[in-house]
Amino acid sequence: MRNTDFAIAGGGIIGLSAALALAQLGCSVTVIERTPFRDGGATRDSGRVFVLTQSTVSLLDRMGVWRTVGPLTYPLRDIVLSNHVPADRCAAHPLTFGDHKGQRTPLAFIIAERHLKQALVDHARQSGRIEILGGRTITAQQAGQQRILLDLSTGEQVAAALLIGCEGRGSATAARAGVKIHQRDSGQTAFVQTLRHDQENAFRAHQYLLPMGPLTILPVGPHRSSVTWTLPHAEAEALKTASDACFARALKGTMGANLGPFHLEGGRVSFPLTSAIAERFIGARLALLGDAAHVFHPMTGQGLNYGFRDIETLRSLVATARQAGGDVGAPALLARYQLRRRPDARMMRLVTDNVISFFAGDNVLLASVRHLGLRTVGAMPPIRSFLIRRANGLREPLQIPHENVRP
Repeated sequence: MRNTDFAIAGGGIIGLSAALALAQLGCSVTVIERTPFRDGGATRDSGRVFVLTQSTVSLLDRMGVWRTVGPLTYPLRDIVLSNHVPADRCAAHPLTFGDHKGQRTPLAFIIAERHLKQALVDHARQSGRIEILGGRTITAQQAGQQRILLDLSTGEQVAAALLIGCEGRGSATAARAGVKIHQRDSGQTAFVQTLRHDQENAFRAHQYLLPMGPLTILPVGPHRSSVTWTLPHAEAEALKTASDACFARALKGTMGANLGPFHLEGGRVSFPLTSAIAERFIGARLALLGDAAHVFHPMTGQGLNYGFRDIETLRSLVATARQAGGDVGAPALLARYQLRRRPDARMMRLVTDNVISFFAGDNVLLASVRHLGLRTVGAMPPIRSFLIRRANGLREPLQIPHENVRP
């Protein structure tokens, strides 16, 4: 029988980050991950990248991880939002979010999934308070008055004050606890592809809210960008098996001259898009974090960052409870966690789903309304500022470590 303060189901980015945040409080943490952690836990290159907001960077810095991943990131200084499509009969009105005061402060930082995951694995292995049990799954969980007992696929048992579900969407931990997940199928498929292009991207991201679905272009290097292209399932089917040349032609037809001539780099990944939110984020000695609790459309770039907000909230509540000598798995603590996190995640899901619906379709009248909406927001700097700070999870200004920021 292993005894630990916290058992974490899932050794992905959110699970490992939660482990590090709690270990910093002096807690013992056991991470249970179905994938064997061989070769230091290195993962294959999925081609996925993440946008790290200021609040996420701040948490990574406090955990000591930013000094490792900072040099591997690429700064994002501006985001250009547009409803432009080549056949749109209403002129597009781009809306730019960024630093317009000349301070050159990045809005966010972009990092490859594999770099962030490897850094977290390395830091977890060095922590001394974190045990990683790879190649195992939880087969049963039973909550008691003071502990929750877990049966593992290897026949081992783990007892913890709190079980934290971080397995991502379709969480088995949530299912065993009877937590219902409300899902919405967007009817869309997303393609993720890295491009190498002639023109420099100038640290600028582009997001086109198109009738067929959003197209997002994130800079990952001066002449490299990661594209997430969303299409209805029917249109996406043909592109799943298309040659690189055919896919590139189709993508160029949507992107136009943006970034100049380009060629594909690395593999192409596709996946169906759904949004989801757990009916509750808690159970008996259970807390759900990250995609186990909420899943957003990738156009937000906020899925991972909302997982880090979950971590920061739980870490703060645990720190307070430990200082008072309280139970870190108590119902009152978990109720506060849910009260702080679920409304925030629910609002993000609601807004995102409605934005996608609003910009879908070819109706000329709706196109005019969409254009007016972008123009109105663009003419009101306070609203732009509010949206940026809201996306970053900020209430007060935060200092981002600048030693790794590229000029």
